[in-house]
Amino acid sequence: MLIERRTEVALPRQVRPGDALAVLVTVALVALVGLDVHSPARTVLAVAFVFWVPGSAIAAWLPRLTPAEHRGVAVTMSLTVSVLAPTLAVWVRWWHPTAVFGGIAAASVVSLVLAPRDHVRNRRPRVSTSSAVVIVVGLTVAVAATATAFAQLAHHDHVVGEWGLLPQLPVVWFVAVAALAIAGIAAFRAGALAGMAECVVVLVALLHGTTAVAYAVPRFSWTYKHLGVTDYLLAHGHFSKSIDIYHNWPGFFSLAAYLCKVAGVTDPMTLLRWWPAVIGVASVLVLRFFFGALTDDGRILWGSVTIFVVANWIGQDYFSPQSVAFVMGFGVLGLLLRTVAIPERVEFTVGRRERAVTAALALLAFFAVTCTHQLTPYLLLPGIVIASVVGGIRPRWIAGACIAIALAYALPRFGWVRTHGGLGKTSVGDNLKSPAAALTGTAWSVTVSNWASRLLTGSLALASLPYLVRFRRDRWWMLLLVSNLVGPACVLLVQAYGNEGILRTALFATPWMAFSAMSVVVDDRVGVAVVRLGRSLLWGGAVLAGVALFALATWGLDARYRVGPDEVRLVRTFEQNAPRGAVLAQLGGQHLPIRMTSRYPELQYAVLTPFQRKGVSVDAALRELEASAGPVARRRAVYVASTAAADELSALFGYGASGAYARLRDDIRHSSHWTLIIDEPGTLLARYRG
Repeated sequence: MLIERRTEVALPRQVRPGDALAVLVTVALVALVGLDVHSPARTVLAVAFVFWVPGSAIAAWLPRLTPAEHRGVAVTMSLTVSVLAPTLAVWVRWWHPTAVFGGIAAASVVSLVLAPRDHVRNRRPRVSTSSAVVIVVGLTVAVAATATAFAQLAHHDHVVGEWGLLPQLPVVWFVAVAALAIAGIAAFRAGALAGMAECVVVLVALLHGTTAVAYAVPRFSWTYKHLGVTDYLLAHGHFSKSIDIYHNWPGFFSLAAYLCKVAGVTDPMTLLRWWPAVIGVASVLVLRFFFGALTDDGRILWGSVTIFVVANWIGQDYFSPQSVAFVMGFGVLGLLLRTVAIPERVEFTVGRRERAVTAALALLAFFAVTCTHQLTPYLLLPGIVIASVVGGIRPRWIAGACIAIALAYALPRFGWVRTHGGLGKTSVGDNLKSPAAALTGTAWSVTVSNWASRLLTGSLALASLPYLVRFRRDRWWMLLLVSNLVGPACVLLVQAYGNEGILRTALFATPWMAFSAMSVVVDDRVGVAVVRLGRSLLWGGAVLAGVALFALATWGLDARYRVGPDEVRLVRTFEQNAPRGAVLAQLGGQHLPIRMTSRYPELQYAVLTPFQRKGVSVDAALRELEASAGPVARRRAVYVASTAAADELSALFGYGASGAYARLRDDIRHSSHWTLIIDEPGTLLARYRG
């Protein structure tokens, strides 16, 4: 097995910097909440508290944690506490998020003050002066170039074309990528783990901060339905299981509403825009902890994290339950794999008492995952079960306990899921289709972007094969790896999950593929025999290629995925003012950010694409629209909405003839059957009056 001995250094009794930071964040945030100060500083402190403080208070009591392990446990358990505490408050009909925050803050400070001070850290290799200079200069240039690029992108909300945001990236953005590559190669060659860590954090900020500063509102129209559920809890103080599936798995929405209250946020658009960057940093810390359970080679650890960052084109990190569930899920695996009994690490395996504590924390985090996302527990279970069966995870009953938690939560809701979630209604062939399969049209960017994502994941899979071949004789280790690479695909046998099942499968296999591929690059036993500089250049080239493919796969279709401020304002106007039961008909495909307020259960939505049928004129489309609206308008209010995005989508993806929806908007403006609510260039909201 590719697991090497780590060298630990016991430190004298002293306060961890992370613990001191947690206390300072808590004290400052309590003061701002108590004084009812609303400011960006309060929002930043609230995010830091939710993602760091409660878990840091728990990790402080675990012995023999290195700083990296402490950070991974801190993020995992912080999210666990921040999910379960407000969720339990909702379940018992006691929704007082400020009081929940006060209790967690007080308990965290007491725990951090009383926690033992002894801890360990890994020895760091010495780095030559020349390598250190290259790393420092490269990082400095990268940070400065990133800040400059963000400043240039933030001047206006970008209107994207066929190739999305890519043509509008400033030259200095590519300078930042090049500087990071140089610093990363130097750090990799010198074994400077701190330099590799800093490079990956800056890379996360660059990749996930670009869209946050370039666009005025969050990307992806489906982001906003999660905002609507959060707003529902803030408005009503409870969930209603009969509304939709989100009310049956409320963990993330309880956390989001709790965070908004603690942060004093009334309009969370800024928080939503930066959510991928926050989740990106949290993923880095947790995955570093997770990979640390598989190897102690620092270059493999941070190299695997870097490869995951550039290979993760799937975009699960937007404001959604799966973003938090993914982080907690790999935190669970990291906790459980700390108990693995491996010959190469016998002297570092945990004792019985610590094993019991670790198992309890893992089960608590697994329960938080279970009530947060419908699919994630079952993507984790194959690896947990196999690791228990082959004699790794202790105690072995942990797998049975995880299965019991997942089933105990799912079975009472199975009828609802079967009726509304489509369990078993699709074929395996349909389940293998991704949402991008529905994007047809003639735009070259569609083909390039789709193939970039396939090439990125396919190349990573191929690069990991030599590692699997090398260890094929170690049956248990091989079985553990294969079960985590292939096991998540089992869900595709029963559920398409809105055609996202294939994406979730790829997502949960990506960290394992990244680890295997990075082991091929670093370890001579499984990789090609190359000189150190050649190995460094190979890794750096792979990262650069990954960044290029990431940009194509992620931003190349922003003409489809971008949401404009005018669309947000249109939907908000409708949802805040329309009477109960009103219907909003979207012209030109599903691209509006619907269901973004607490009133979404009272309203209905429809999508009309009349010009997808050949030979339909604008006059005929208007007559058909009014003929359809007439009978419905006798029972409920009917609204129609259209923006310039409909014209863009029509041209790129074949939703209709070029300019057809613009002409249809003009005809509606001049029709006596419609009352105009919003009438602006490229934006129309009208109510049918008969």
